[in-house]
Amino acid sequence: MFFAATSHAQSADTTAIHHAHKAWQKRSKKGNTDFYKKLNLSADQQTKLKAIKGDEKSKATAIKNNSNLSADEKKQQLKALNKDAYNKRQAIYTDEQKALIKEDHAKKKAHKGHKKEATGNGSASVD
Repeated sequence: MFFAATSHAQSADTTAIHHAHKAWQKRSKKGNTDFYKKLNLSADQQTKLKAIKGDEKSKATAIKNNSNLSADEKKQQLKALNKDAYNKRQAIYTDEQKALIKEDHAKKKAHKGHKKEATGNGSASVD
């Protein structure tokens, strides 16, 4: 009987975490959409960025599914792929858009730092 109650409590916790994660994803997507509107990307830029993202995603999937690569090799190839895609995206943005992106990253980094300070360097305390 105790086991059943414990199991139910864990299930409820898992469900709550799942719902919180879904809510976060929804807010995150909305935030990204708002940010991309702020960038005022041209139709040509949007098309090029989608192509880069699609190419990066398919290559990343191929790397992850390649059983001939070690975990370290996969990590290195994914890092190189990410760097290449970043450089391609940077070539598409205008100087003004790059400045907005840099500003947004700085805000996110500062916000992330405040969250870490509030929780003690990002780690939850266990008492």
